[in-house]
Amino acid sequence: AERLAMRTGTLMTLFVYFATYVTANVCASACVGGLLRLVSITAINMWAGVKKDAYIARSQAQAGGPAAPPMPRASILLFCARDSNAVGASFIVPQALCGLLGSCMPGMGMTTVEAACQLLAPPVCELVNTPLHLLALDVYNRPSKGPGDRAGAVRNAYLRLLPVRALR
Repeated sequence: AERLAMRTGTLMTLFVYFATYVTANVCASACVGGLLRLVSITAINMWAGVKKDAYIARSQAQAGGPAAPPMPRASILLFCARDSNAVGASFIVPQALCGLLGSCMPGMGMTTVEAACQLLAPPVCELVNTPLHLLALDVYNRPSKGPGDRAGAVRNAYLRLLPVRALR
């Protein structure tokens, strides 16, 4: 466990989470909401994620592996859509759902409603984000494949990876 905690990839992933949550907390403290909050958190999350991925790609190339090919624009756009959805599901959607869930279930206390919305929105978002993630990776790893091959690759991995991505 100690070796895992000190690995650069793990530290870079923690950096992404730290930067994202600090931005979310600053936005909340400054009463920034809606689209501005979504754009702010997403921008920091994507910037930190790109820094992490670039560092990992460079370190793998330096370790004797082949140089990483450039990321196709389609993969970048798919990752942007995935990250925007994830940020929305983590920081925007739960607040919007609180009123709806609270009115549908008046016996639940507001603290319980808020906790339920915060815990349920991100995993439900993975129903959409997992295929976006898989498709982005497939476009990068198999650039010459067509839509039918890509749909098959996503379909084959979806049910296996959905629970893992939803629980993280």
